[in-house]
Amino acid sequence: EPDRQERRLAALEGAAAIHPRSVEIHTLAGETALALGRPDLALDHYRRGTAIAPKDPDALLGRAFAEQQLGRGDAAMATYRALLELREDPAALNNLGAALAARGELVEARRLFERVLAATSPATSREAAHRREAEQNLAIIEQLMRR
Repeated sequence: EPDRQERRLAALEGAAAIHPRSVEIHTLAGETALALGRPDLALDHYRRGTAIAPKDPDALLGRAFAEQQLGRGDAAMATYRALLELREDPAALNNLGAALAARGELVEARRLFERVLAATSPATSREAAHRREAEQNLAIIEQLMRR
């Protein structure tokens, strides 16, 4: 699997060189780089994607996740917020909530996790996963707030 992902990344980087203004190619390259544990390269591709299309939700989400993995918490939170101005994204809400909770901003974090529950349905597996994550995070927040 890693060899296949490496080949995919090489092909996407070649495609990005031919089509440098393709948000889709940069987003796929970013996703692949993240899967390979290379958030620095992923961030480079996501930055290129958001430079081309600043409101592309997939590029914004990937960029925020790469920033978070690189320990750039402030940048990640700003990018998650930019995405949330465009749409209610359960992954962005959960990740921003977790970042805020880690900083001790429990009330705001709880509000974001509650937004995930309001915006998702357990009917689809993807939304159910976001709901479970939000429910788990809410339980932790509630415990912390009782202390």
